[in-house]
Amino acid sequence: MLTIASYTLRDVLRSRFSVAYFAFFFSIAWGLLNFEGDGARAVLSLMYATLWVVPLVGIVFGTLYLYNQEDFNLLVLSHPVARSTLYAGLFGGLTLSFGMGFFLGTVSIPGTAIPGTVYLIIISIYSDILKLIVVYTVPGIAGRCPAP
Repeated sequence: MLTIASYTLRDVLRSRFSVAYFAFFFSIAWGLLNFEGDGARAVLSLMYATLWVVPLVGIVFGTLYLYNQEDFNLLVLSHPVARSTLYAGLFGGLTLSFGMGFFLGTVSIPGTAIPGTVYLIIISIYSDILKLIVVYTVPGIAGRCPAP
């Protein structure tokens, strides 16, 4: 499972989509934190943008990735690998890449001074966003599972 997850993670991180995903969150977070007077309002605005983008990207990209990797998945399934292991590895790799793109895009902003209470708000929001990433990546994977 870890081998498949690491392969999926490397494959997704090499794509242009992961760079665009990171750049989107980086630009939105940078703009909101630099041009908004209050850090808490900027985090709230970032949360609203995230609530729209993460589910949409998770479903669409998860489904497209699995559709494009169908031949590879069939090749892996021809070896003695359980379907649950394959799909758990794909799920882990996709979830980790989405989470890394979101986290690095919103936290690694140079030159912004964020107060400590805002960091606590950000951490609580990240836990909720990680749940969204996990929940909305599952339908993309579950919809592509072949019948046993």
